[in-house]
Amino acid sequence: MHHPLWIMSLVFALLTTAVPAQGGQKTQSLLRVKVGKNTYEGKAVASDKRQFWLMSTDGELNALSFGEVGSFKKISPRFKSDSLVQVRDDLKRRYGRKYEVAANGHYVVCGPRGRAREYAKLFEGIYNRFYSYFRVRRLKVTQPEFPLVALVFPDHASFARYAAGDGVRAVRGLMGYYHHHTNRVALFDPGDSVAAIDAGYDYQLPAWTGFPREQQSFSGFTGAIAASTGSSESGLRDTMIHEATHQIAFNTGLHSRIGENPKWIVEGLATVYEAPGIRDGGSHTKTADQINRDRFVWFMNYAQTRRPKGALRNFVAGDNAFNASLLDGYSHAWALSFYLIQTRSSAYARFLNAVAHRDPLKPYGAAERLKDFEGAFGKNLAVLDAQFLRYMKKLAASMEQR
Repeated sequence: MHHPLWIMSLVFALLTTAVPAQGGQKTQSLLRVKVGKNTYEGKAVASDKRQFWLMSTDGELNALSFGEVGSFKKISPRFKSDSLVQVRDDLKRRYGRKYEVAANGHYVVCGPRGRAREYAKLFEGIYNRFYSYFRVRRLKVTQPEFPLVALVFPDHASFARYAAGDGVRAVRGLMGYYHHHTNRVALFDPGDSVAAIDAGYDYQLPAWTGFPREQQSFSGFTGAIAASTGSSESGLRDTMIHEATHQIAFNTGLHSRIGENPKWIVEGLATVYEAPGIRDGGSHTKTADQINRDRFVWFMNYAQTRRPKGALRNFVAGDNAFNASLLDGYSHAWALSFYLIQTRSSAYARFLNAVAHRDPLKPYGAAERLKDFEGAFGKNLAVLDAQFLRYMKKLAASMEQR
């Protein structure tokens, strides 16, 4: 067995001596690591004194303890990610004849026979619109290093069995999730028409006084980010959009797949992009057309009836708001993210870039989160909060006049 200190030294050397390849990205060695009965292959992407993170050629992440490593070997001087064809063929071998596997652009989708191609087309459409929207707003969006994989199971039982392997409990109402360690989206197909999934919304907003109709409450779990919805076509569509947005954001440099990510940033970005006017900006250029209807209605009720004084400081400093009331947290995340994107897009882009590229293995406590937020948007959070609420009230007034 190799001594942990020797392995730590080698991992550190591999991380710091990687050389730039074409396009400016650093190349790293392909390693083979044995931990107990398990063998892992990939590149070392981060380490501290206790563990290191190994990223496989298909994009999966594993945290390995130095003290548990049985053997450690460099098997190639250059790490190379799997191609779309390799990922497609691997899924075909793994899931067999019951499923169909289709590739489109950046996506490989494994789904029920006769439906995978349509799903792949929809996922790629979400990617292309996402990429264009955030590039225009000066967010530093990079091309994914790995093919993006979505698994669409034919029924809830199959989905639940797969989710259990990810450590995810498929509670009632959960139609899908993105796991940032496996780097895959998992969904189940309720049997509705695939063509109907990408249909447009009704853009007429309801009155925002009072609570909106909610299909289900949101639910989250460790190691993955999820939104649960109902079992209708719109529920599947909303789940696809929400979880694909997470997957794309984590693979294009907007979030880090290792370490702590403030939940309001991750969920705020996803809920902003849920709005049909955001995804179809060419025909819906007015701000009022780009709001997320459900999150907007919920936030206005929250702001008027139970949002405490000083809420902005506490909200950006930690994730407790999501524990206290999940829908309040999601709606607050949408409203703040939408406001910053619409009014301070350059500062928001710099802020996301700074958070995504901080040391992922260092704790990200309240003081550090506030420092980063204030560095981007100013230290007077009371003034910023007042401006934020005033903006939302003006938006509500414009909705009432439509």
